[in-house]
Amino acid sequence: LRALDIDSLNGKILRIDPETGEGLPDNPHYNGNPDSNRSKVYDSGLRNPFRVTINPDTNEPFIGDVGWATWEEVNTGAGLNFGWPCYEGGNGGEIEQPGYSNLAACQSFYANANVEPAIYAFEHPRDKDGNDLGAAVIVGDFATADPYPTEYEGVLFFGEFNFGEINYLTFDGAGNVASVEEFATGFDRDSGSAIVQVNIGPDGNLY
Repeated sequence: LRALDIDSLNGKILRIDPETGEGLPDNPHYNGNPDSNRSKVYDSGLRNPFRVTINPDTNEPFIGDVGWATWEEVNTGAGLNFGWPCYEGGNGGEIEQPGYSNLAACQSFYANANVEPAIYAFEHPRDKDGNDLGAAVIVGDFATADPYPTEYEGVLFFGEFNFGEINYLTFDGAGNVASVEEFATGFDRDSGSAIVQVNIGPDGNLY
């Protein structure tokens, strides 16, 4: 539940001065004290924001939030609460997380909080008996036109650790996800080549 507490650094994206470690005055929860925890918080309600990238056009973070037993999320925005552990997943709509929904804190949260849904979320694959096969989203980077064809300009590449895919999101004019497209496969965990980081290099290629 610390992920929901603005005065805790757990389950957050922080935005700080790299030289001093202080929160910045234009942060969404800045309270006049640059050393306070809440002055450093940019986003909250995250479970495991393992990889983050910045949209070069909007300067907003795009966060790969590794989920629990059902969902993986891509979140974006500033000063937002993404709802963990009371909410998880939904792909554009909030879903109550059944493992925590009976807690009094979540019941109060459901009644009073403003939660930002994931801009994109996907469910874990399951075997024929319904057992969770696991997943872990690895948010990557935004592409530019060179050296890839122009249809890749502005797409967000992301990987998946367990079953080994690199896919990408395209966006409409309002910044909403328009589609998810396959890019490359065959990097599954069992092959020994699981993906843990995806970046665009200085030459524009995907690494």
